[in-house]
Amino acid sequence: MRKLKIKTILRLLALVLVVSFCWASVRDRLKPENWNVSFDYNGDALQILGWINAASEGDYVPFWTETVHRLGAPYEANWNDYPMYEKLITFGLGMVAKASSTFVASNFGILLGHILSVLSFYLCCRFLKYNRLWSVVAAILFSLTYYHFFRNLGHLLLAYSYTLPWAMLSCWLVSSSKQMQWGDRLSKACVITAVVMGLSNPYNLNIYMQLLIFSIAAQYFTQRRKENLKVGGIMFGAAVAAFIAINIGSLLYNWQHGKNPAALDRHYYEAELYALKPMEFFIPPETHNIDALAAIGRFYHSSAMIKGEMFSAYLGIIATPLAIAAAVGVLSAGVLS
Repeated sequence: MRKLKIKTILRLLALVLVVSFCWASVRDRLKPENWNVSFDYNGDALQILGWINAASEGDYVPFWTETVHRLGAPYEANWNDYPMYEKLITFGLGMVAKASSTFVASNFGILLGHILSVLSFYLCCRFLKYNRLWSVVAAILFSLTYYHFFRNLGHLLLAYSYTLPWAMLSCWLVSSSKQMQWGDRLSKACVITAVVMGLSNPYNLNIYMQLLIFSIAAQYFTQRRKENLKVGGIMFGAAVAAFIAINIGSLLYNWQHGKNPAALDRHYYEAELYALKPMEFFIPPETHNIDALAAIGRFYHSSAMIKGEMFSAYLGIIATPLAIAAAVGVLSAGVLS
């Protein structure tokens, strides 16, 4: 048993090293001195750097405070107007910045997104008892997807998609499992996933809660298995409780002072602007290293009438045929059944 644990730790460490080396090679971070330079200043990069720096100075503490004594003189800046995402990770990066620098922490934060993704995906595959080799390959591909590279410092916290494999797995277990019992490894994985989802990104939580509701409904109208419905209900409550706990400061502040209408400025037209366009799974970006594929991206960009966050969903030349094969397999199974 101990040898198995050591081997598992070594495999996880190897995954971290492989992904870290690939990321550092692509991002020119193999030289130590480059870690003390911000990756970029585009988009919300300055905001992210501000959050990390505030956390390093004790002004950004999960479950407690999100104010900044440096800003808003003669008072202090207050970030309690809306639920901020990935507070625990931001606080952790603040501790890294405290021990090094804000720029080092920001670079590590970008790398951390890849590391968490590869570990989460691999462990999820092994939880389902898939082959180790294919679990390693799939985890590395997931970690190094174009989406994770597209979300640079400006959208740093949106690249933390490590929760999604477990979110999909847990919802599937609620809707379809015929073995899950309260207290077993399946139910524990589901509840832990719900808590982590509640504590992390509200965007992902929104999608997760919808999937969970659909999963509970599917279970109710098909198998109506009490254990699954019980676990699903507990998951829903755990996710809500975790969300309230991590955002208690924002909720209390809004209750005391009223809603700030300018804090979350979103309009209906942005639903079309930022909506996922399925064809962009397969359209290569303009920056593709293969000129012929980059030309396709340039043509698509120039001819698109609505230009949102283009190309972020691109799967890549390896994942694209795999996705098509998976879709064909699912459709074939449905027809044959």
